[in-house]
Amino acid sequence: MSENYTRKYVVDKINEIMARGIELEPLVSRDILPTWDLRADLGADSIDTYEIMFNVEEEFNISIPDEEANKVEIMQEAYDLVLRELNLPKLNAFYAKGMILDRAAHFLSDYMHIDRKKISSRMRLWPEAGRLPSPSNDTFVDNANRRLRMDLYEKKTPEMITVGDFYRLVLSKAYPKDKQK
Repeated sequence: MSENYTRKYVVDKINEIMARGIELEPLVSRDILPTWDLRADLGADSIDTYEIMFNVEEEFNISIPDEEANKVEIMQEAYDLVLRELNLPKLNAFYAKGMILDRAAHFLSDYMHIDRKKISSRMRLWPEAGRLPSPSNDTFVDNANRRLRMDLYEKKTPEMITVGDFYRLVLSKAYPKDKQK
């Protein structure tokens, strides 16, 4: 390989190809997460997956055996397959969780209008801030947000909710125990 790719570049490029390939609006490449299932979460069928993997091969000038490409079910598997072909280290759980937490921070910044530089895990969202994240068109974070609101309504949570609580809830939704490998 004449290119010197970084893991971040490879992941971003695969996400860009995926977002373009499944033509979902308003999905953008930064919305795709390692834990997402190609079929269940992204709605890709076998033809979409084949075309996307073909475009990935073209982009990185690699060849992925069909039997391996056909086994890809979640985005992390796609990333790891391409990274392996490029002789780069696989994504570790820390890196993948960092992507998810970065997405949650974007959500807090964009929809709660909190300065991203001031977000900390101890920052109180409720009751001192008097607000919880409002619904958005971000299904992944909305599911965690909806659960947080339900827990508050049912009084299952402590009276104080912090950004750290929100992050833990988002991670628990991204990595449910039955899907962890």
